[in-house]
Amino acid sequence: MIVNDEVIKLMAMMFMFFVTTGSAASLYTWLSDWQIKIKSETLPKVIFSLIRVEAISFRENYIKLYVRNIGNVNVSIDSVYLIKDGNVLAKLIPTEATIKISPGEVKEIVVYLPYNVKGKITIKVVTSGGVASIYTVHVNTK
Repeated sequence: MIVNDEVIKLMAMMFMFFVTTGSAASLYTWLSDWQIKIKSETLPKVIFSLIRVEAISFRENYIKLYVRNIGNVNVSIDSVYLIKDGNVLAKLIPTEATIKISPGEVKEIVVYLPYNVKGKITIKVVTSGGVASIYTVHVNTK
């Protein structure tokens, strides 16, 4: 039985099509499974830690900060910075040693001022994981 050249070419093209399609499907399945493993195993928690300063109340010698955890993991507040004109005036430690905030929760943080501050002040609240929230307020002079 003699096979025609056109039939051989057609069979070769069909073979190449099936090999290419099968290889592409296998490669796609392997890579998508690999990406899912990377996303779920190696991303640090810091990416999911987010806080927001919602309000600030200045008193004579202390500040009350209302901080909300808008992330999906618990956070610990460990420091508050007072910044004026780009210079750090003071690093303030909250009255409670460690302030832990659960996701969605708002906590009041009280920090005592080392001296009287006036004018435009930026307050930076920082978690132990390095996530920060910045709030700018103008403190009226009396």
